[in-house]
Amino acid sequence: MEKFNGKWELVTGSYENLEAFSEKMGVLKEEVEMLKNAVMTTTIKMEGNKQRMTLECNGEPMKQELCFTEGEPLEYKGFEGSNMTSDYKWNGDRIAEKHKAEKDGTTREWTVERYIEGDMMVAKSTKDDVSMTYKMKKI
Repeated sequence: MEKFNGKWELVTGSYENLEAFSEKMGVLKEEVEMLKNAVMTTTIKMEGNKQRMTLECNGEPMKQELCFTEGEPLEYKGFEGSNMTSDYKWNGDRIAEKHKAEKDGTTREWTVERYIEGDMMVAKSTKDDVSMTYKMKKI
């Protein structure tokens, strides 16, 4: 899906339902405030059934590059030090992701669906019955 290829930047103020989703996930209020003010970019390169993502957050000392193969779980360390397991698959023209984070005896699981809407990439994260969305613009 070539339309996902490229560098995407978080649209400031595009979060919808961030606080409720973060509460459901057990995210600290300080971390939520950091997210609200962060300038995040995601670079995606689709290569057949492989997806390479580079995640960056300006102003914070973090950068991560991940390479997924559709249907194969990927294990890695999350930004905050959690043990992550993630996988993705195509769902029509959307990317469906499943994530699991384990840290300090706590396990969190959620899904993310990414799709293109006009010139934006929309990401909808869901934990149980609570969802959050945000938008990214290609730069």
